Amino acid sequence: MRVIITGNTYPCRNALRNLGGRWNPGRKGWEFDKGMEGKALAAGRGLRSETLVPREDIADRHALAMVEAQEENAENFLRDSAFGFAGGYFG
Repeated sequence: MRVIITGNTYPCRNALRNLGGRWNPGRKGWEFDKGMEGKALAAGRGLRSETLVPREDIADRHALAMVEAQEENAENFLRDSAFGFAGGYFG
């Protein structure tokens, strides 16, 4: 099982990286194994954790479609903000 640590992680990003975390830009948080959740939360103030559910554990087709739509929206946002707005295209 994996967890994602979110909140104001920027001030403690080096500590989170040293604990073995991996930045997830789509979710804007740090991914850890479930066993490291306590140490990761102790690295900074106001951090939150959420358990990531593997795709194979999502039995409900509607829930899986919602997860896939959220991931696609995050990818589109990252792509558009990196290329669309930087190029000066407004319409």
